[in-house]
Amino acid sequence: MKSRGICGISGGCRTRCRTGSHQANLRLKNWYVTLGFVPSGSRNFDHRPFEVQFMGFEIF
Repeated sequence: MKSRGICGISGGCRTRCRTGSHQANLRLKNWYVTLGFVPSGSRNFDHRPFEVQFMGFEIF
């Protein structure tokens, strides 16, 4: 019998924490990387004068 996570799904639950920040802010980006976040893309928005970097971290 397979063990189930607290959510009842076989193999456990996975949750992803996501954040977005100023692409050019390397100090902030590197801080997130040291916490385990992984860059997952970037995007320009019409209402923002800068590119937004998205990052994510899986929580088991």
